[in-house]
Amino acid sequence: MEIDSRLKILIVEDNAIIAFDLSLILEKLQYQVAGTAESYQEAVVLLETQQIDLVLIDIQLSGVETGIDLAKYIRLKKDIPIIYLTSNSDRKTVNEAKKTSPNGFIVKPFQQDSLFASIETAISNFESTHLKSSKTRVKDVLFVKDKSTYHRVKVNEIQYAKSFRNYVEIYTKSSSYIYRITLHEFLNTLPEKDFIKIHKSYVVNINQIQSISSSEVIVNHKSLPVSPTYKDALMNIVIN
Repeated sequence: MEIDSRLKILIVEDNAIIAFDLSLILEKLQYQVAGTAESYQEAVVLLETQQIDLVLIDIQLSGVETGIDLAKYIRLKKDIPIIYLTSNSDRKTVNEAKKTSPNGFIVKPFQQDSLFASIETAISNFESTHLKSSKTRVKDVLFVKDKSTYHRVKVNEIQYAKSFRNYVEIYTKSSSYIYRITLHEFLNTLPEKDFIKIHKSYVVNINQIQSISSSEVIVNHKSLPVSPTYKDALMNIVIN
């Protein structure tokens, strides 16, 4: 069964009509709606039980807790971007919302183009921020843009990566993605115990290696070159 790698978005909006319209637009833009919630409590349940890559949050929600309260919860418990939906753009509300470090604001009524631009910008900025801090924190997922769509790629499913100029082509068992990043930067985002450089242009997932010699490794029945510079480090890992 093919895995749907589209960006999974949670909608938190207490107006059912707006939530429905949002769902239609997101599906049209080739995103996946992971769920909809009308309240803080419903959103928390979905956040804890579903795979969520981004959350659209109405600042004003039904109940005691607001969208800002939900954003605070996400910042404490999750590592995903958030975008506020609001019809109230007064200075006090915006300043309070800014304290949660949102990745964007969308003022109602919104248009399809502005929604698309806000989501794409939020994911891009979120990913860039994580790359800058990658040496101290490793993510389980990368958001990789292919043409006009971001794909969710699990790090442990990456088999190997090949660089060319300032890009890296990432290979999984069933797909490949072009990622705008240097190989050095990319390697720094990955778990050190699982990934190793075997050539100036190749990084490989140790757990995906089928066989190994002093000059090549086989991953998914494909031969990848091992250069003399990296041979000893690779063999040491295999021996240990």
